[in-house]
Amino acid sequence: TWDVSLSTDYQYNKLDAMRRGIQTQFSFPQRYTTLVSLATAYRLDGFKVLSSVIGTHVQEEVEYNAKPPNKTEFTPAIFLGYTPFKNHEFNLRAFAKRIFRMPTFNDLYYTMVGSSTLRPEYMNQYDVGFTYNLPAKGFFDKFSIQLDGYYTNTKDKIVAAPTGNLFRWMMTNMGQVKGHGIESVVNMETHINKLNLSANLTYTYSESRDYTKFAGLELSSYGDQIPYTPWHSGSGIFNANYQSWNFNYSFIYVGKRYNG
Repeated sequence: TWDVSLSTDYQYNKLDAMRRGIQTQFSFPQRYTTLVSLATAYRLDGFKVLSSVIGTHVQEEVEYNAKPPNKTEFTPAIFLGYTPFKNHEFNLRAFAKRIFRMPTFNDLYYTMVGSSTLRPEYMNQYDVGFTYNLPAKGFFDKFSIQLDGYYTNTKDKIVAAPTGNLFRWMMTNMGQVKGHGIESVVNMETHINKLNLSANLTYTYSESRDYTKFAGLELSSYGDQIPYTPWHSGSGIFNANYQSWNFNYSFIYVGKRYNG
């Protein structure tokens, strides 16, 4: 089967403030955003292809101070899916997409934190992965595994960074950030008589390194992991249910990371 769809959205945002500003007038911004999406999907047996392109036009107005320039961007994406076996719930997937993100009003105008000179963020993202739901037999009622590997290349990544005063942060752009990693999810369910047990485990390994150059020269942080992004992270959620009783336990792990 082959499907085609066309959709459009219009969005209006306005930010007001009671406080007029400490040294300068508050900007009182307004943003007009138009989104147009053209998408198509094709399915043949166990093979599926989806592709889309999104056109974004952003126009901004302010009463005071400088405003970002108007932007018009087109961001394509393609998604592939394949189920090779009819008798097993094993799915392969891959996608490539370009992402365009405008700075939010807080990023641009929040007092003493925002910066009206922020540039939009652009990202190219690539991902391959699979999902496998094992047949329900033996000890487990359900057992599923998801695993993805990804690569990203980001231009003008929007981040918050401390200034000379650690109690005052400011939004800024990182010229170029490249990242790669893996994401995994394991779901398990079983029961012992009337006691139902389930667990959801996740693990992520992420490298996001700063490859920004200034006037052709490498910065001192060139090739380093960007701040506040851990290499290792994960979580576990455990649930036990017995008749009208329910017990939950959750655990979140965040590994070592740079703090500035």
